[in-house]
Amino acid sequence: MAKIKIWMILCVLLIIPFVAAQENDCVYYFTSTDCETCSETDTYIHDLSSTYPEAQIDTFEVYYNEEHALLLEKYFEAYAVPESSQKIPVAFMSGTYLVGNTSILSLLDGRIRENSNSECPSLDKEEVLGVLGTGTSPGSVFNTLSFGKISLSAFVDSFHVEMIALIIILLALLSLTHNEKTLVHKGIAFIATVAFMFLLSGMNVMPGFSGIIPFLFSKFIALCAIVFGLVHMKSFLHTWEHILKKISPKLRKKGVAIKKAVLSTYGFIIAGIIGSFFTISKTEEVFNLLSTVFSRSGYKILTFPLIIYYIIIVMLPFIIVLLLYRYGHYEVRKKVTKKNVAEHKRDKWHEHYKNVLRFGVHGVILLLGLILLFI
Repeated sequence: MAKIKIWMILCVLLIIPFVAAQENDCVYYFTSTDCETCSETDTYIHDLSSTYPEAQIDTFEVYYNEEHALLLEKYFEAYAVPESSQKIPVAFMSGTYLVGNTSILSLLDGRIRENSNSECPSLDKEEVLGVLGTGTSPGSVFNTLSFGKISLSAFVDSFHVEMIALIIILLALLSLTHNEKTLVHKGIAFIATVAFMFLLSGMNVMPGFSGIIPFLFSKFIALCAIVFGLVHMKSFLHTWEHILKKISPKLRKKGVAIKKAVLSTYGFIIAGIIGSFFTISKTEEVFNLLSTVFSRSGYKILTFPLIIYYIIIVMLPFIIVLLLYRYGHYEVRKKVTKKNVAEHKRDKWHEHYKNVLRFGVHGVILLLGLILLFI
């Protein structure tokens, strides 16, 4: 008799999980890869799908998928979820919703077991039972975009290797521009072009290069910076004169024409455009989120100022470089003015000090190139 009871207990224990596994409930689970509190429930939902293979458990990404985000808003409205509690992770069943990882982890399995309604959650307003737990993140990606988060991300982006490569390009062009009167507006043209390219990227108009191409671009610029710095620092010591004399006048003339075109305002703009293509795709997730939110209807007006704010911070190193270089020229002129020499000698001293300034800038370019090459 005891043996029979033991076999009966064993049979019951084996049958119960089998019966449970036949649950055919329908669950809609809303989460995001960037949700800071969703990782545990993501794993839990995945395990539930294995435990109840007959159940329909659908997962929706709401931060990067506009269709899913709009669907979540509809369910929040249909289930009358309080605005302050419209967070993720959240699970919807017919007549029930669970907000937060604590409520999902502790109640969803039991709700599936006891539920006899296999219908999927309906958008028709009806009487529902909701549980609000802890461990939540904003339900809308827009609410994750704080000024602090945007500022920090933009600051980090401004020092990416690809951005350093762009700064090297700007410095090189400035160092080759001898006309002080055009120096600032050419630098502004370069910076404005890069900023405009980032704006187009934020508005999902200009994707830029991705993958390994930006990395290769940064290494190429690093090598060019090292060569550029060494050549121009050496030229300061007048050690190239005997080589330059061997270059034919025709070739020199072509070189001068090319240099003039590159150092024109249009040359600065073209350099900014080309360099930006290798840079705009190498940004932190925050800028990608801004782009994603901007693409959604109803968020463009709200997101546009945030994109502008982000771009201003990213452009600050470029602006600082331009101002410092311009200040260097100002100090050179000030130093020459104070020098007690004859008027006809001042131009020579002015040119000498400018060469010293450029020598220092070329040294910085060489250093940046070395840093860029080995990071």
